[in-house]
Amino acid sequence: MPWRKPKNCPYCNEPMEPGRVRATDGAGIFYLPDSEDDPHLWIKRSIEKRNGIILDGPYMIRTSCTVSCYACRKCRQLLISY
Repeated sequence: MPWRKPKNCPYCNEPMEPGRVRATDGAGIFYLPDSEDDPHLWIKRSIEKRNGIILDGPYMIRTSCTVSCYACRKCRQLLISY
């Protein structure tokens, strides 16, 4: 992640958790903390077990993507730069 700097939430000023938003072949879109490994199966239980946040899904896509972000669990906000 090229923009790794300590971030505070722009809404509540609490520290934000670095991670990534992932979309993987029909599993949906979700947040997974950098401190967690990818699950073997992209299912709700496996994602939530790794402190992931499911944003949408499941749906079908043809490719996988990863977007760097920061999450504020208090405000339920994601900060994504692109």
